[in-house]
Amino acid sequence: MAREDWEYGLYKTDDGNFVQVIGGVGPWEIATDGETITNLVTGDSYDLTNIGSGGSTTDTHTAVSDDGTELVSSVDDIDFDSLLDVVDDGDGTVTVTGTDTHTAVSGEGTEVLADVADINFGPEFSVADDGDDSVTVTTTDDQIRTRQASIPLTEIADGNTAVGLQKQVPSGKTLRILEVGVTDDSESAPSGLTVEVQDLTNATTIHSANAKHDEGSPLASKDGAIDVQFRVANATGGSVNASGYVLYTME
Repeated sequence: MAREDWEYGLYKTDDGNFVQVIGGVGPWEIATDGETITNLVTGDSYDLTNIGSGGSTTDTHTAVSDDGTELVSSVDDIDFDSLLDVVDDGDGTVTVTGTDTHTAVSGEGTEVLADVADINFGPEFSVADDGDDSVTVTTTDDQIRTRQASIPLTEIADGNTAVGLQKQVPSGKTLRILEVGVTDDSESAPSGLTVEVQDLTNATTIHSANAKHDEGSPLASKDGAIDVQFRVANATGGSVNASGYVLYTME
């Protein structure tokens, strides 16, 4: 800033002298080369260089803005929060980057919550710190879950079937049939009415029964990988209203 560009006002030097600037002219002889003077009205500071020979000043104030809006006109220090990383570029500038550490929670690929402070697992899970900012979660429940598939009361023509569950047993898993049953609308199991579990991959029957309740531990089992189908077949010689069910595990 040239002398002629100075704002009007009263300035103070480093050693406590006061300088009155009027129309860009001031008593330069009381300020020495390299000193800093401060405008007592605005608070702006200027470094003086070569003032005895018509030199210039450098405005060293730093303003702080947010999205283009000035928040503070001049600050002594800018202290960034822990979520921001500041690196000295070595050329009088710094680079500020975000260190966002938010954690999202998802279930089967669908985000349930965008950011959480804590994830607390139930007693049926064990959580181990892997030591590399990751954890391993394992189940502590050693019970095998029993599943049920059923066919509601349905009219089935003679020689036809009513199909219920159709499922894939993956490689490394075993299907175990624990219980099956079939009845007509009188709660009986007439001859020719059967409940079946079919291996569609190999075109074989895993288990078939003509009974209201047929239980075992297990009744039958089959290793994957296969496609299976649960159905009720009618070979009674006439149309019948029938329902059926199957209890199974797949572990």
